[in-house]
Amino acid sequence: MDYGYILIYNTINSPLLANLTLTPGTGLTTFRWLNKSNYYYEVYYQNTDYSKTDNLITSNIITRKDKLNLTYFYVNQSSLSVGSNNYLKEVIIYADYSNSTNIGSDTIITVDISLKDITDHLISFDIEYWASDKTWKAIPEESRIYEIVNNSDTLKIEL
Repeated sequence: MDYGYILIYNTINSPLLANLTLTPGTGLTTFRWLNKSNYYYEVYYQNTDYSKTDNLITSNIITRKDKLNLTYFYVNQSSLSVGSNNYLKEVIIYADYSNSTNIGSDTIITVDISLKDITDHLISFDIEYWASDKTWKAIPEESRIYEIVNNSDTLKIEL
């Protein structure tokens, strides 16, 4: 659907929050969630070939799903030394309804990783994700925030 737009509201009768135009050729657009559990949206088809140019196709409330389950990985006990004070820990995390053979429709947009009880802080790290084009992509430096706080560091990733 190339001809259209989506209106986003906090609730059904609240003022307009965003008017998202669909990108010609793909019919896609992007909306960034705020710290809110749901929004009301309306999808319109827009075509000047018809007497009524703006046609409401659907409207509904979209709800954010709960965060992924908390999982613990004991890096101190399970990391592989690759020499010269460098260590490797490979962890694979899937979104809900996804696994190694079936990637579901849920998208992970933010990842928070807490590193607890560590005495040596990270100097550098690489993180990759499995992209929708079915290739591994590196997460760029500007999308990663690493905070050092005593023995509990935090890594935040915006995808």
